[in-house]
Amino acid sequence: MIVLVKLLGIVIVVMGVVYLLKPEVLKQYIAFWAKDKRLFAGAIVSAILGAILLFAASQCRIQWIVTVIGLWAILKGILILLLGKEKMVSMIKAWQKKPAKTIRAMSFVAIIMGALLIFAA
Repeated sequence: MIVLVKLLGIVIVVMGVVYLLKPEVLKQYIAFWAKDKRLFAGAIVSAILGAILLFAASQCRIQWIVTVIGLWAILKGILILLLGKEKMVSMIKAWQKKPAKTIRAMSFVAIIMGALLIFAA
């Protein structure tokens, strides 16, 4: 399970670096999730990844970091389902209008979260 936590951390760091260097990629990525039933699939994937993190937390060096990020992922999945497609699509459209500087700043958050997962595992 620790390997999964580290792998997820690496994926998050890589995605953060890509978004930092090319903010338009994030806009394309979030546009992908706004179509059809992908939004709900993304919510389920987020909740599953959160559950995996929670199960793996007891085996990690810094359990509370992995637990918090796992709970955050589960909460994200639940909120997406509760808010519904129309509200989420409007939020996605708002994100697509954000300037590159804002996206780059949020990319640092992703890089830090991924690095924390790697370190905590």
